[in-house]
Amino acid sequence: MDFKFELGITVEDTISGFRGVITRRTQWLNNCNTYGVQPRELDKNGNVRDCGNFDEPQLKMVAQKKAALPFWVLK
Repeated sequence: MDFKFELGITVEDTISGFRGVITRRTQWLNNCNTYGVQPRELDKNGNVRDCGNFDEPQLKMVAQKKAALPFWVLK
């Protein structure tokens, strides 16, 4: 099973609204693809926010352009 999304693109979880850049992909033995999504925004203290993990069917592409700079530099 191929991955639907490329690394470095921006996606949004259709259930929670969580949005960020895909930083990792995992394919499980049962053909379930999951993605690690890193938010671009820092938290209120200026720290990097935690990454979220989502199943492929929950995600939709927000921006096809791949992130070339670290996510915290992009706005």
